[in-house]
Amino acid sequence: MTQEVLVLREETLLFAYGLPLALVALLLVPVFGWWIHSRQRRKRRQFAAALGPRASSLSPPPEQSQLRRMSWLRGLVLAAIVVAVAQPRWGQGQGADQASRLDLVLCLDVSRSMLAEDVSPDRLEAAREAIRRLADRARGERLGLVAFAGDARLCIPLTSDAETFVELLDGIDDLSIEPGGTDLAVALETALGALVGRAGGQQTIFLLTDGGDPSSAALRAAARCRAQGIRVHVAGFGSERGSKIPLQTAEGRSYLRDRSGEEVITVLDPAALQAISKVADGEYVVGRGLDELAEVYDRRVVSAVSLAGNGGRDSLGNRFQWPLLIAVLGLLFELTWVGRPARP
Repeated sequence: MTQEVLVLREETLLFAYGLPLALVALLLVPVFGWWIHSRQRRKRRQFAAALGPRASSLSPPPEQSQLRRMSWLRGLVLAAIVVAVAQPRWGQGQGADQASRLDLVLCLDVSRSMLAEDVSPDRLEAAREAIRRLADRARGERLGLVAFAGDARLCIPLTSDAETFVELLDGIDDLSIEPGGTDLAVALETALGALVGRAGGQQTIFLLTDGGDPSSAALRAAARCRAQGIRVHVAGFGSERGSKIPLQTAEGRSYLRDRSGEEVITVLDPAALQAISKVADGEYVVGRGLDELAEVYDRRVVSAVSLAGNGGRDSLGNRFQWPLLIAVLGLLFELTWVGRPARP
């Protein structure tokens, strides 16, 4: 966890009011209690003056202690109502749960170029290992996976079951998607479709690829993601020097060749990938170290979730029900016990 996230959590509010100005009305509670007490005494004097000596036999006057209890109880009821109107907040509310939840879709390039071995053991396995490490870091959040090459498919819908996610990830390879090629635009569109319409939460896309699609369609797809409030972080796997693409055939190991018979050299295109991340307000990293995705997750994703879910009073649960319950119980108590005449 980064130092930035720790600082945010130290500044988290533990208690607040939604309408703190309503608490000013508490100053009127003693005035209200005095007015109620004076009104009761005045009515008793008027009643005694009207009936004369028979007043005490027709309606025995309440004891002074009982009058005081009634005044205090009514003041408590009014104070509880004022506090309920002020909307006391503490603990974690439903809105905080939604704000702090993370929906993360990872787009994994499974095209043949990802079999190149300029990243050990190869680009595809390195990308899978990076996803495993991120899934281990992001336990409790919802993860989804889009596999893509010339087409794209949502292979793992959003799930908070990290173990199942990793098990399904291990079964995705270069044969999972046909046809060949690398269409970054359709990958982003598929990921966007898996996220749009989901209630609440912070939504992020990670694109793991070696590039190969510098078209403007990918930039337009990245812009659509940003318009929906979804950042796209990109991890590039490979090297600018390039590498051959190994193939396993019946004759043994060989390399992919183009139509003219020349061996294909696949190179990482960082400029195109950086352009995609920039348009989508994300970050571009080179995935050779495997921990880069986890670092971006901590620095750019977790910190944003913490800021939204732990930043202030809106993330605290509204507990107005408790003072309101006290007010209702006070009224019932007055009706059922305090108001009873004293036994002789």
